[in-house]
Amino acid sequence: MADFPNEDEFDDEDSYEAAYEAWQEREYQLLWPEERTFGAICLCHLGCALRQWLIVSGPEAGRVWDDHRADGVDMDPLYDAQGRPMGFADWYLGQGSAPLTTSDARPRPPRDHGVRGSVDRPG
Repeated sequence: MADFPNEDEFDDEDSYEAAYEAWQEREYQLLWPEERTFGAICLCHLGCALRQWLIVSGPEAGRVWDDHRADGVDMDPLYDAQGRPMGFADWYLGQGSAPLTTSDARPRPPRDHGVRGSVDRPG
């Protein structure tokens, strides 16, 4: 995807706005088509439109994926602290007991919505 347009690189505000709207539309087309979540069930909402999905069909069936598209970051499979792929049982039984990691070490935008991957449970 093209880099986010830098306002300083445009001669006028209208040119910048047009470039920004084109960038935003392209981001939406890449990250948000409905087909991206076909064959998946949303397990939880982490707040701020961040979610975790259980893949139920296809080659990733049984795996849990992190969804940070609201931050402009693509979806990533979850791994446990030992680097093993996170399945549903691991995800369900491990909530709050071990940190979850995504497939790579890309920096994430700062968030203040609590511990990533935590789910409030009774008792």
